[in-house]
Formats: sequence, C-alpha cells, structure tokens
Amino acid sequence: MWGDDFPVFDDIQKFVVMQVKRQARDDQIGTSFGYNRVYAAMLAAEAAKTAQGIHDTKALTNGADA
Repeated sequence: MWGDDFPVFDDIQKFVVMQVKRQARDDQIGTSFGYNRVYAAMLAAEAAKTAQGIHDTKALTNGADA
C-alpha cells in the first residue's frame, strides 16, 4: 500500500510541489508522513464543505467580506 504510485500523488507533485517550490518537499510524497498530510487536508476540505452546507454558504471568506 505504501508508495507514491497513486494518481493523487501525481497531482500533488504537479499542482503543489511544482507551484509552491519554497515550502513543498517532494521527498515526503508516498511516506507515512505524506499520507498523514494528505488525510489531514482531505478532512479539512470535507469539514469546510460540510460547514458550507450547514450554513448555506457558497464561498469561503476571511471575514472581511461578510
């Protein structure tokens, strides 16, 4: 199961590591630490989506727009 031969890691490499070169570390893709980071990001995205549904909100804001 471990490894970086999943399509999601190709997308992370393309859209995150290559776009944010200053902080992204591609040596962690496919490791347990990398999996944990992907899982945490997925949970945060799903939590935001659920909150938007509960509060009938379409866009995320920083509060200044509200």
